[in-house]
Amino acid sequence: MRPDNDKRWQTALTCVAGGFAGAWLGYTLYEAWDCLVARPELYAAYSAPWYTGPLLLAGPAALIVAAALAAKWWLRRKRK
Repeated sequence: MRPDNDKRWQTALTCVAGGFAGAWLGYTLYEAWDCLVARPELYAAYSAPWYTGPLLLAGPAALIVAAALAAKWWLRRKRK
């Protein structure tokens, strides 16, 4: 690949990794706020704790972030 094309891939992979990590973090913070501040009585009726949703989404988000970072590492190594 051309060097400018490598830079585009690096930027795209950084955006993918940051986007998925940021979306997961934002969702987790919203769930925590919603449960602890806004509507604790709603979550008191649930049998599962409030962090079950963010934990279930952490695995796929971590896999996508890890794949994007591995691809970035591979591109850097290939360039040398």
